[in-house]
Amino acid sequence: MTANTDHRLRSTADAVSTMSSTLFVRLLIIVALALTELSFTSADLPAPPQKLSLSEITASSMKLSWKRGNSDDIGYIVQYKAKQDPNGFREIKGINTTEFVIDMLQPFLQYEFRTIAITKTGRSPPSMLVEAVTGELGAYVTNCPMYTQIGPFCW
Repeated sequence: MTANTDHRLRSTADAVSTMSSTLFVRLLIIVALALTELSFTSADLPAPPQKLSLSEITASSMKLSWKRGNSDDIGYIVQYKAKQDPNGFREIKGINTTEFVIDMLQPFLQYEFRTIAITKTGRSPPSMLVEAVTGELGAYVTNCPMYTQIGPFCW
């Protein structure tokens, strides 16, 4: 190795060492800031609603009921989705009671439901999931002349 090559290698090593030190210090600062922001505990969050139950299940709606999670709940959010839906939960906001009818559901689908409590402190974590399958349309006779209607179709 020549002296010139040796000098270049030492300069490169010094530059890498300086960059590594700078990156390490930046990483430490980022971690410290993150820990400071995450210093709250789960005890600071409102409790989620409890004992969810579903009733009055039809082909297109269900009634979801629950128990308050906190004495100071001021509202609730209902989240629901078809179990196989990859797009995530839909939200219904502004609910002021501990029961709500979710309508415009599709027949014969399995749905997942959960609720979130709203207090002056903020939003609770979501409740435990409850699942149900929408009911059948049923067989009935309507004004289809000389045909029996099963669901939305005349036969």
